[in-house]
Amino acid sequence: MINPTTKAITELAVPTAGSKPTEIVTGPDGNLYFTEFGADRIGQLTPDAVAQAATTTQLTASPSNATVADSIVLVAAVTSAAGTPDGTVSFRDGATLLNATPVALDANGRATFVAGALSLGNHSITAVYSGSSRFRGSTSAALQLTINAPAVAFPVPAELVVVRKSRGAVAAVTLSFNVPLDPASARTRNLYRVLGGVKKRGVTAFNKQLSIKTVRFDATANTVTITLARSFKGPVLVTVRAGLKAANGTPSTSNVVRFAN
Repeated sequence: MINPTTKAITELAVPTAGSKPTEIVTGPDGNLYFTEFGADRIGQLTPDAVAQAATTTQLTASPSNATVADSIVLVAAVTSAAGTPDGTVSFRDGATLLNATPVALDANGRATFVAGALSLGNHSITAVYSGSSRFRGSTSAALQLTINAPAVAFPVPAELVVVRKSRGAVAAVTLSFNVPLDPASARTRNLYRVLGGVKKRGVTAFNKQLSIKTVRFDATANTVTITLARSFKGPVLVTVRAGLKAANGTPSTSNVVRFAN
């Protein structure tokens, strides 16, 4: 026999004297089987265990900033100083197995699995390499993923109108919201329109469009402050156009409730 690690050759005696082995095959259990020529018998040899090479498993996920609406692509890369490992990889979320069928490593020692949308919150993902006859199994470091709620559009009409009555000069207006807003959406200037009211014959007509200088979002107070390019003396009307997004949940039309100033 030839030792696959040391390449040393070991001669073994055939059980029946005067006979010799023939038709040697490897069985499904890893043992060697042969027939004894002239003895009408089958012999078995159990090879010495082959030392398995150490491996390292690394795990990556994309997208890294995912929401409950996203599928997560998990990639495990298994490496070894002894060559490119073979075998399969299982992916786990804590103790929960994500892939019912283990994923085979490709020619580069990589296994890719697309996980369905994960639940809202924190997840600890690991990749477990099974090992093979030549390579020892290994488990990746836990990859921490936080799954966020998607930003959703407000189910509002084409425009939601908020009126601020004022007798003095207005330089800025602040809107207060009942639900957390998506910061990027909240700072989008073209989602807001400010009109000044002009009173004629006892009727106030909001027909003077006022230029917006800046839009600032305060995430702690959950307010949007709109600063005008020039102050306006009189009542103002603010329209919030469809497209403003909330950070969590699905708000109703009551979520733009009042002026904060």
